[in-house]
Amino acid sequence: MSGVRNPHRPQFLEDSMYCCSFVFTPGEYDDEFYRLNSAIDVYCKSLADFSHVESWQSADGAKLNSMYFFKTQEAIDKLANLKAHLTAKENVDRWYLDYRVEVFELIRSYSKERLND
Repeated sequence: MSGVRNPHRPQFLEDSMYCCSFVFTPGEYDDEFYRLNSAIDVYCKSLADFSHVESWQSADGAKLNSMYFFKTQEAIDKLANLKAHLTAKENVDRWYLDYRVEVFELIRSYSKERLND
C-alpha cells in the first residue's frame, strides 16, 4: 500500500531524549511555591539542551503530570543541582499530597501526525 502511512508506526528519534516526569496530587500552594516553581521553569527553558514540556491531568483533575524533556543527561544534572530545585525538594510535603518522579530515556515515540502540531 504505497503512500499510506501506518498510524502506529514508531517515530524513531535521531537521538534519544530524557524525560523527567513529575506526577502529583496538589496540596496548598503559597508564595514561596510560586516563586520556586517559576524559577525552576525559567531555568529549565534556558538550558541549551532543554527540548519541551508537556502537562497532563487525570480525568477527574485530581492528579497532574508535568513532563520536562531534555536532550542530555547533563541538562538534568544541572537542574538537579539548581538551588531553587533543591529548596523545592526539601519542602515537597508542604505543597503536594502525593508525588512520584520518574526519569527515563525516550528512544522512540508513537503518534499520529496531528498530535505533533
